[in-house]
Amino acid sequence: MKFILRNLIILTILLFGLNSYLSAQKKWATFGIHVEPIVPLEMFRIRSSEVIRESVKFTSKPLSGFTLGTHLSVELTPRFSIETGINYVSRNFLLSVEDGSFTDEINFKADNFEIPLTLTYYVKLSEKLFLGHSIGTSIQLIPSNLYSRNDKKNNTGTTTYSFNQFSQRKGTIVPIFKGAVGLEYRSKESGYFYVGPVYHLFAELYQTKLNYYNISTSKQIDNVVTKTIGDYFGIEIRYVFKPTELIVNKKNKD
Repeated sequence: MKFILRNLIILTILLFGLNSYLSAQKKWATFGIHVEPIVPLEMFRIRSSEVIRESVKFTSKPLSGFTLGTHLSVELTPRFSIETGINYVSRNFLLSVEDGSFTDEINFKADNFEIPLTLTYYVKLSEKLFLGHSIGTSIQLIPSNLYSRNDKKNNTGTTTYSFNQFSQRKGTIVPIFKGAVGLEYRSKESGYFYVGPVYHLFAELYQTKLNYYNISTSKQIDNVVTKTIGDYFGIEIRYVFKPTELIVNKKNKD
């Protein structure tokens, strides 16, 4: 959280520092859509985790997902832009339990919305090709807690086996760090095309607890805490419609 607040302060200082220079420049606004396949990669801290209790192994594994949403950018100069939007995020996870020869799995999905706010600096590589570097925050909007359960009952209705997860959200609004780098091809006639990796780091959105009961192995294990839903990495693919010049009203001097 301190890291995120520090970046927000730096972002604010940069924006105020640029204000006097940017007031004399033409400003362009662009609107677009994007899709972002989410890829679990260990090199970016997105990895499986294991917890062993009473010789029973519990494993949580992040799977693939996607982000789909809109993109709004105000081009302060040909190199600096403020970017935001609203996105729908869908992520999948696999939880498993291994108790001797007995195994079971729970597949579940975590859906939420996000509102990013980033400052992007573009390096001009050619007449129409730019390399963008973004830094800022992503406000994660968490709608609810998550619950999933596998169980089995005998003929009398007695539970003989149960494996469930309860993921409690850390808050309804959770800010996380967002960073990205990518290539953008700009055409005033056809719009802008962008592709590049994006990182969402330094936050845990839920606390996940697992509960396991199996009458055949005489095991009952509760409140196994595991890190499941947090950082994620994706590849953003974006199309932006033709830019529109912003009209700034100026007061007439007496």
